[in-house]
Amino acid sequence: MNIDEIQSEMQEYAQRMYDFEFPIDVDVDEKLQKQLAEQYQLMAEKSELLDKALKNNAKNAKDVAAAILRYQAAIDKTANSYSSWIDILNNGSTAEKIKIMPDLKDAFGDVLDINGLNLSNTFATTSSNLELMKVALEDTG
Repeated sequence: MNIDEIQSEMQEYAQRMYDFEFPIDVDVDEKLQKQLAEQYQLMAEKSELLDKALKNNAKNAKDVAAAILRYQAAIDKTANSYSSWIDILNNGSTAEKIKIMPDLKDAFGDVLDINGLNLSNTFATTSSNLELMKVALEDTG
């Protein structure tokens, strides 16, 4: 196999990975997502810094918009719930921890742009992970 064949296979593999649809439940305002996607496409057209793939690919722009909206929702949800969540994780009963676990997994999933259901229960209910997420969100928010 020569270098051209290797590069061709690598490009095909990269394209397959790029086209792969991850099963992420995106719960965002579709109208706002569409508006943001259109803005990103316009910005990509006018900017040297943005990837030109956004300019000509509405799907990419829409995916970027969805990820940003999910991230912003996670910031808001974490900011509003942090005090009660951290109190329950540090001092609450097992039943209370189980009750907030879906919300924690959703928040972590939205920040990481993954399906939060794939996170382990231990990860989601470890208070130091929530503290680290809060620090990360404060640095970006």
